[in-house]
Amino acid sequence: MPCKICKTNLIYIYNFPTCPKCEHVSLVPYDDAVRISDHLLEKFKNAFFEIVKTFKKNHLLANIFWQREKEMRRFLRRYSTLDIARLSSCTLLLRRVFQMSGFLEQSDVTEEDAIRVIKHMRP
Repeated sequence: MPCKICKTNLIYIYNFPTCPKCEHVSLVPYDDAVRISDHLLEKFKNAFFEIVKTFKKNHLLANIFWQREKEMRRFLRRYSTLDIARLSSCTLLLRRVFQMSGFLEQSDVTEEDAIRVIKHMRP
């Protein structure tokens, strides 16, 4: 959509059409904008993971699983008829296993073993 005064194509800034020429808006070339965005994203990612590394890994994982579980419960209560108790049991079990220590590491787990353990977790 062109500017009514100078016919330059309008750009949108905060959802408002703006003429870059009439409003003296400097535009960054596309390639430069991509490089700047990539750089800022990498800096943010590095800073974020430095903060994440300060936590205990297993506790962090358990709490992330728990947050995911709460979000799934909220969604499922609204939109689904899935077996929420079983889904909840799986996530709760994941959280507890991540917090456990002292595994004997003596045997592999079959799908049937996992189902049996999950059934014992159900309320």
